[in-house]
Amino acid sequence: MRRWLKFNGTFYEKPQAGWIDWVDAFDHFAVAHRGLAGSTRTLCRYFLYDYLNWQFGRRAADWADVRAQDIWSYVSERSRRVKISTVSRGCSVLRAFFRFLHLRGDCSQLLISSVPTIANRGADYHPGVLSEAQCKRLLTASRRHPLEGTRNYAMLLCLCELGLRRVEVVNLRVCNLDLSRGLITIASIKGGRERQLPLSDRLAAALHVYLTRDRPAGASDALFLRRRRRCGQPITGSLLGDLVKRLYRQCGFPAAWCGTHRLRHTFATRLFQHGTSLKLIADHLGHRRLQTSRRYTHLDLDGLRSLARPWPQ
Repeated sequence: MRRWLKFNGTFYEKPQAGWIDWVDAFDHFAVAHRGLAGSTRTLCRYFLYDYLNWQFGRRAADWADVRAQDIWSYVSERSRRVKISTVSRGCSVLRAFFRFLHLRGDCSQLLISSVPTIANRGADYHPGVLSEAQCKRLLTASRRHPLEGTRNYAMLLCLCELGLRRVEVVNLRVCNLDLSRGLITIASIKGGRERQLPLSDRLAAALHVYLTRDRPAGASDALFLRRRRRCGQPITGSLLGDLVKRLYRQCGFPAAWCGTHRLRHTFATRLFQHGTSLKLIADHLGHRRLQTSRRYTHLDLDGLRSLARPWPQ
């Protein structure tokens, strides 16, 4: 339709903003030198679009005109529109963008130091974890679909027993599996490193059944494929997220529960409670810093209360 309207001369595209090339250059730097995942880069573009449009409108960017007061005014205005955690993340992106510009010699060090550090009191928030009984109910519910039950069950096991990110499950390829040795290779994302993880007997059996019986034939080498609409096409992250949310509802879990990251937290917490060291948990989750893994290891406060001794009378 757009091409037809343009052909008739009744549709005109808005001219691109004068600063769009800066965002494209930063995006290329992010993927080529920092190895950022596509979802992270999309988020970075969103934050940069918002700031640059506020600062320059549609005219070309002139970094010599940007003052520290401008950046503070932008952050102050944005903090009245969105959550403080979003403002904090936006400041991190803006700081990385200015470092990139300074590396190229296009702006001064002053702009980097002008981006404020936001006190995010909710940084230690965690989504909570599933109990053993809840995990069993979730896995049982995933097998009920007549066409996609084996695929859904195998994907849920990857989330629950390997602690994989949603994007890691979506990016799995058939060649990543070595069922004879009981290993699976996880491709690097977020600038991390490729890692090999052992498969449990239950997960290896579920993957074998899916591959030999229910995986549709297709040209794609992706491990998990669609079965109904667009049969044979790789699943997407949104499809997997919607599946998990739907299973939460079927199991009667709290209405606020959504997304797959809760299962990753559950997996890490189980390892921590069974005495696994933080270093091994970080290696398994693909974290480069132990501090990142520490947020995934939540203490069982109810269990600790049962161990507390009463105050002597």
